[in-house]
Amino acid sequence: MGDGAGGKDSGGDFCSRGDCYKCPIGHTYPGCGIACAEYIEHMIVNESDVAAVIVEPVVGTNGVLVPPMEYMPRLRKICDDHGVLLIADEVMTGWCRTGKWFAVDHWGVAPDILTTAKGITNAAIPLGCALQRRRLLRISMSISFPRSYV
Repeated sequence: MGDGAGGKDSGGDFCSRGDCYKCPIGHTYPGCGIACAEYIEHMIVNESDVAAVIVEPVVGTNGVLVPPMEYMPRLRKICDDHGVLLIADEVMTGWCRTGKWFAVDHWGVAPDILTTAKGITNAAIPLGCALQRRRLLRISMSISFPRSYV
């Protein structure tokens, strides 16, 4: 379950990551047609209640796993086609750690929500934030949150 190859845990599904070196679903790039992204679409269609896809653009905890160039744009399109939010976890990769402000910038992909921390203050103080697209901001501002603790 924790290997990114599939499974459920606490109301969330884990699915294959974009790791072409050691593909968790047994394919070979580039002939696979980005099967890891297609598998995510398969899960969205068959689960029928998926609200968001959360992705680390460059996975850092299992090694530095950089997905192929087609992966993130395809994932963005899949999320758009199915009305699913794309959330980028940039805690480890944000703030120029990959040579761009955020790792998603390498693919020209704008997530609906981007979470970040650590590099935002050069890890000098504990601080994190979640950035969201303007259309989501209008929705979240209509809901009253008197305080928020992280």
